[in-house]
Amino acid sequence: MEKLFAYFQSQHFSEKVAQKIANSFSKKTFKKGDFFVEEGKTCRYLGLAEI
Repeated sequence: MEKLFAYFQSQHFSEKVAQKIANSFSKKTFKKGDFFVEEGKTCRYLGLAEI
């Protein structure tokens, strides 16, 4: 989550706020061919790709 924290700080969020935002995310790994969203279902998550 360090990259996410650093990104929010680079966008001029305070350290405290950036940490709160970064801590609200959790890392989930997908295998090739897995789907983030399923057809006909409502997505309740925000996804970011780490490259």
